Amino acid sequence: MSRLDLHPMCTLANLLAAWQELGLTETKLHISQPEQGISHLSLDTRTLQDGGAFIALQGHHLDGHDFIAQSVQQGAALILCENLSFVTSAHAKSINYLCHPQLRHYLGPWISQLLQHPSQKLTECVGITGTNGKSSISHFLAQAWHALGYKAYVCGTLGQGEPHTLTPNSHTTPDALQVQAFFAHCQQQQVSHVAMEVSSHALDQARVAGVAFTSALFTNLSRDHLDYHLSMQAYAQAKARLFAYPSLRHRIFNLADVQGYQLWQTYQAKEKRSQKSTWGYSLEVHPQADICAQAIGYTTQGLQAQVLYQGQSYPLHLKLFGRFNLENALACLCVLLAEGTSIECALQALTQIQGVHGRMQALTALPAQAPQVLIDYAHTPDALQQALKAVRLHAPACARIWCIFGCGGDRDKGKRPLMLQAAQNFADQVVVTDDNPRFEDPQAIIADILAQQAQCQPVPLVIHERAQALAYVLDQADPQDWVLVAGKGHETYQEISGVRYPYDDAQQIYAYYQQVAIHKSL
Repeated sequence: MSRLDLHPMCTLANLLAAWQELGLTETKLHISQPEQGISHLSLDTRTLQDGGAFIALQGHHLDGHDFIAQSVQQGAALILCENLSFVTSAHAKSINYLCHPQLRHYLGPWISQLLQHPSQKLTECVGITGTNGKSSISHFLAQAWHALGYKAYVCGTLGQGEPHTLTPNSHTTPDALQVQAFFAHCQQQQVSHVAMEVSSHALDQARVAGVAFTSALFTNLSRDHLDYHLSMQAYAQAKARLFAYPSLRHRIFNLADVQGYQLWQTYQAKEKRSQKSTWGYSLEVHPQADICAQAIGYTTQGLQAQVLYQGQSYPLHLKLFGRFNLENALACLCVLLAEGTSIECALQALTQIQGVHGRMQALTALPAQAPQVLIDYAHTPDALQQALKAVRLHAPACARIWCIFGCGGDRDKGKRPLMLQAAQNFADQVVVTDDNPRFEDPQAIIADILAQQAQCQPVPLVIHERAQALAYVLDQADPQDWVLVAGKGHETYQEISGVRYPYDDAQQIYAYYQQVAIHKSL
């Protein structure tokens, strides 16, 4: 529920002056008392109070214009909207309004103008987009900046703020009000560096319009969010919008990804006609990559590799699991080098990064008889496949690989059987369970997952109750086995029929072993 509180002295005249700075035509407005105070802006009538301004936008499920009458009853002093259908001749002169057909696209720039462009005050503001890797890269980057002596914040799926003290976000990328409020807070806290996850929804809905990104990074593209975008082409086009931002100084692409390489080719050609730099990284040796890796080693403790840069080879050791996390580290390295950090200082900073909560998170302090347990947010077929590949590479040869996963309700149904296919291809034992059913029937979700299983091995075991599924696997797994608990990662709830019940995979696992210890002591 979005709301932005304004300066106590803010008036309708101040809001109008900031809007006029954008130089837009097609604006229709009626302001009867320019000196009237405006206490806050709101996109939701549930946060609107007397004296605030209500912003009506067409949403994916609801239309804000349908709530304008309610906002007037609640004492809205100003209505901002994209059409004037709500204004009748009977009360047209009694309502202060500002209407523009593209309000959504100019909302961010307008608020940025109103707040005196807080994102422009940052030394570095990096936008990260792609299907997988955004959270890890943003946190790795913030940790590396901290190691280099900068005050850095992140904003993304896990929350906003310093990586170890996050305030929860409503979405991976918040709405335009919250985004600009976040940057204003960064300015107040004297933050110099920000790494922001930029989702395809946010780009399509212009939530980050008006943000002065200095660098943009593309990780990869695989199936996700087709319930919203409807096609992979539309999904890719939404992601690509980030790289057209005029404030960018650097663009960084994963050349091992088909879409990333195509974008790199596009901007590499344009680079010759501009002062902006285009960088490419690849996990494998690539003739056009600025950064790549070779001699990759996997142990039960982490990763090691030789990093190739400008014809030289440099050692890198990471306390992280997964080939993709090495790829994420290379993406961070590209950003640091583009900013002007030396290769030696950048690599030293990367050796200090720690894993991200719920992203290939290895649980510690488990009893000796417990298997190695990793918790990961993988909720797409590609992410699950990559996570299981990582487990296979790090686990000893004698280990069985267990995979527990489910699929969220009210999301892309087409990926559900693909998730099972990924699990069967790379795990020895598969348990299908509930994720966040939301408003769908959990049995129907699992039926979709199992719809195309045919005679593939291993045959999945279905245990709906997630805590029971975890208990079963932990009871059956041997000490040398590795268990991947996929889908929920950092989440501390399970959403069922619109209610978020407290639930945390890691806490459930620790609670299971506490009960085992109590039982043994009796």
